[in-house]
Amino acid sequence: MARILAFGDSFVLGDQDDFGKPSNYHPDFPPTHGMTYPERKEYLKYNVSFVSLIAKHLNVDIVNCSERGASNYQQLDQLMSLVHNGSLASGDVILFGFTTIGRDRISVAARNKDTRTNLINDNLIESGEWDSIEYFDFFYILSVLDSLANTYQVPIIKFNLFDNLLNKNIKTGIKFPSKDFIGFELENNLLIDILDDTWGSDTKRARLYHTELTPDTEHQKYYTWNRHPSILGHEKIADWFLNNINWKDYIK
Repeated sequence: MARILAFGDSFVLGDQDDFGKPSNYHPDFPPTHGMTYPERKEYLKYNVSFVSLIAKHLNVDIVNCSERGASNYQQLDQLMSLVHNGSLASGDVILFGFTTIGRDRISVAARNKDTRTNLINDNLIESGEWDSIEYFDFFYILSVLDSLANTYQVPIIKFNLFDNLLNKNIKTGIKFPSKDFIGFELENNLLIDILDDTWGSDTKRARLYHTELTPDTEHQKYYTWNRHPSILGHEKIADWFLNNINWKDYIK
């Protein structure tokens, strides 16, 4: 039977910012459940997240491998572990949600001067070409995903969560692998563009961390207090995915 294997950060996990103290706690929005942290995390993964809603609609099993605050390399490690353990099966469909590339190697360059030269060409740092580090990481991760898809004959559907490294004002000589990357060529191709009804528009969107978003009154219902997709938001994203992807090409 076909399975969906989902990778991502809190957007894919279904985080509702309601775990309780000390986790993203806000006194005006206390938890309305009595679950422990692990119980709530599991419940959100398999009952609230848009990937779980997609799987239920398609009547397929799902393994939600997302983790709060996950980087793209962390997600790739999780996927590679499944491959290494022989857990990737024929018929699996992988959903890979790209989080901000700023969580990858560039975060090491910014925060840890002692180890960054072991991971990054120091000339890039000294010359101020920090953007190149992000481009390179994006290329590396996309290339590995492309190779895995070809080698194991499994589709890997990729999409941006709340950050788009590439836009029309960025010029790079790198040709990025973009097979099965939803809206790769679009200016606004984020999950938050689905929530804000701005998908595919030419409106210039600044690169912001999700907690910095300021949705208008009409769209606030699709967000939690800390700007994760709300329950309504996950339902809206799931509906968009179901209506805009030809799942017959992937679910066999």
